[in-house]
Amino acid sequence: MSPKIAVLFATALVVAGCGPSSDTPEVKAPPRGGYLRVVNLTETPVSYTVNGQTGLKVNPESAGAFTLARPNREAEIALDNGLPPVKVNVGSEATHSVVLYNGSGGATTIVVDGDPRNPKDKTGIEFRVSSPVDVAGAVVTIAGMDIALQGKSSEIISLKAGKHTAVLKINGTEVGSAEVDAQAGRTFSGLIIPKGDGYGFVVAWNNPPMQASIEGSSAAG
Repeated sequence: MSPKIAVLFATALVVAGCGPSSDTPEVKAPPRGGYLRVVNLTETPVSYTVNGQTGLKVNPESAGAFTLARPNREAEIALDNGLPPVKVNVGSEATHSVVLYNGSGGATTIVVDGDPRNPKDKTGIEFRVSSPVDVAGAVVTIAGMDIALQGKSSEIISLKAGKHTAVLKINGTEVGSAEVDAQAGRTFSGLIIPKGDGYGFVVAWNNPPMQASIEGSSAAG
């Protein structure tokens, strides 16, 4: 073997040895953040903090903005109405709604997971119905579709763009309705409101501009 060929052969061996080996550990991307909000189904405004930070106010019978929170850890939501703080295990890319409502014993809370924040398709429009209590016979009709609850929430459905009316019926009797301005990229929650011996109904736009973040979180947590 000539000296020139020997040098080229040795160089090839060195280069081949410099590549990643099967023993190199895989670098995983950090988990993406989760999202929290308070849904106020009472007739009184409520303010709250998350882990002692980010004081926010939610008007009566409406939903607050989703706030970005660090994933895979517990967050504490403290309301200013004297109720015990609510602790939520924040999931990566998950949504958690702390719902304040008037139960049989007065104001109380429940956590509802999975409300749509941004549609899977950026130009899509998503809608979901939820309730803090089980409501037998509840059906919401919108855009010609009947949406039944499975427990305390429905599946997420897709809407076509346009102005729609969402109508809540319980055992065939209309008890409330709300207008929905369905535009590309928007998501909505139809919220059933316990009211004494009856129910009300509102629709919240889930992803208006200027969503908040807490704890200095980025989308990657």
